[in-house]
Amino acid sequence: IEKPSGLFLASLFWLLSLQLLQLEGLTLKLLTFVVQVILSVSIIWAAYRLCDVVTAYLLGLAQKTESDLDDHLVPLVSRSLRIFVVVMGTLLAIDNLGFDVMSLIAGLGLGGLAFALAAKDTAANLFGSVMIILDRPFRIGDWIKVGDMEGTVVNIGFRSTRLRTFYDSLV
Repeated sequence: IEKPSGLFLASLFWLLSLQLLQLEGLTLKLLTFVVQVILSVSIIWAAYRLCDVVTAYLLGLAQKTESDLDDHLVPLVSRSLRIFVVVMGTLLAIDNLGFDVMSLIAGLGLGGLAFALAAKDTAANLFGSVMIILDRPFRIGDWIKVGDMEGTVVNIGFRSTRLRTFYDSLV
């Protein structure tokens, strides 16, 4: 987190400098807004990078166990954590800038219904991936045949399972 920490410290310096410069009016508001955006970006960036630390820790724990289930869950947890950090960080940054986030979230209630209908296939794929991981009809490294495709399972993700075929192509 060296780069985001440097950006964080620099933006704090800029924020303090703006107070010492005693600017007035629109110039102060504009520069303060820009520095607050940079400060928020640095915090979100640092939290995003810290997700790698959590992932490495979880991978270490998963390697100590004999079960393959946790080996499959770590990448899913890692992706979910990153998405959570970006979404929550963005909402908190918008709220700290003085915008009303609650009205945005309330508006998403109605828009969420339309989004849920549009994301029906994605949700089905997500639950399908969870079922594959929990039921374990196959694992990473197994040779499987699906329809007219066959190959070694390379990755089981949210939306898809990747196979490496006999001809070394990724499907």
